[in-house]
Parts: sequence; structure tokens; C-alpha cells
Amino acid sequence: MTIRRVEKPVPTLLPAARLYIDDIEEVVRILSEAADGLPVEGGKRGLEISISVGDRVCDDVCDLPQIAKRSEDFEMRLVREQCGYTARLGLSGLIEPIWQWTTTGLPYERAWSVFHKLESVFGDRKPRAVWRRPPGLLSPLILLVGCVLTGMLLGYSGFARNVSAGFGALAIWLLILYDTLSRKYGRSVVIFHSHLDEAGHRREAAWKILPTALNLIIGFALGILTLYLKHKYWP
Repeated sequence: MTIRRVEKPVPTLLPAARLYIDDIEEVVRILSEAADGLPVEGGKRGLEISISVGDRVCDDVCDLPQIAKRSEDFEMRLVREQCGYTARLGLSGLIEPIWQWTTTGLPYERAWSVFHKLESVFGDRKPRAVWRRPPGLLSPLILLVGCVLTGMLLGYSGFARNVSAGFGALAIWLLILYDTLSRKYGRSVVIFHSHLDEAGHRREAAWKILPTALNLIIGFALGILTLYLKHKYWP
């Protein structure tokens, strides 16, 4: 009987992450250093880098802020023909963007080492758990079912039915607000500025969202008060 070890394939999927331009620079460094020391054959010398954002292409990370502020359609390719090395890292997806990477020309152990280095970079940039949604449409369905059940539980009297309608409207607005925020902060994306600048951008976004949230709360409170007064004085 012969027992042999089967090599486990190197994963191609990477964790969900919100990468910044300094993270992209670190990824380029990791993928570039992976080719160091590989046997040299023919082909062009030097490392060629190509970065795509949608339908725009550049060869320098510094050019990315001139293309877009952020993107969920991103790809980078590194090629060193003289040693048969290629590496690709991309973000794409119709419903939920996912990070994937592939490489050719690397020894098995080195490919695993590169994967772990990339995994470490991505692990430091996980989206905040509060905005992480269940996959697909599961989260909106859960909130919608909760809204319907709340309306059913409250719908035993005339006033309760009016209140339940108010709660239903509030739940729908909260669902829309949550979906908007989760799309902005809970999905994988590339942001073309330094992570050190993110605090200022978050404060700016918060000030834009705050008036909408306040108007929603005030409108809901006034609606409930109106229904209460109408029920009490004009049955």
C-alpha cells in the first residue's frame, strides 16, 4: 500500500475588504517580490504592471485617483515574461463584489506564502460587522417579514392599525437607509485615497446622512401624534 500526500490547492478567493490606495501599493509590492529569484528564461525583462478600473487602464498606482474616487470593478495584472510569472488580482461581481487572485509560475510553497500575505492585508480591511449583510436578498427579506409581523400584531384596533401603518412606513424607510449604508460601507470596494484620510470622508458622509435621518424621525413622530389626536378627539 502506498500513501502519498496530495497538495492542497492555493485558494483563489480573498476575504471581503475595503482596500485603500496604500493597500493597493502594498499588494503590488507583495506580488512584485514574489517573482524575485525565479529562474530566468527568455522574454522581456522587467515587471509589467497593468491596472484596470472599469474601462480605464493605467500602469501606475499614483494615477488611480485621477480615474475614480472608488470602484467595485477593479483588476491588476503583473507579468514578468523572462521567468514565466503572472499574477492577477481583481474585484468584480454582479450582486456582491468579491476579491479573487490567481498566479502562474510560482513554486507551490511560495504561492501559499503570497496568499497568506495577501490574506493579512485584506484581513486588516474587513468591512465593519454592523454593515455586513447576509448574502443576496436575505437581509431585506428578514426586515420586510419583521415589518409585516409587526403590523399584524398591532392591527387589532383602529388606532393600532393606524399606528402599524406608521411603523410599516418607518420600517420601509429604515430598510432603504440600511441598504444604502450597507452598500456604501459593507461591501468590498477599492477607495482611491489613503486610509488615513478616511475619517474625514466618514464625517462628511455622516453630516450628509444626518438631516435625512432627523427628518425621518421627526416625520414619523408627527405622524403618530396626528393619528393619536385624531383618534382621541375625532373618533
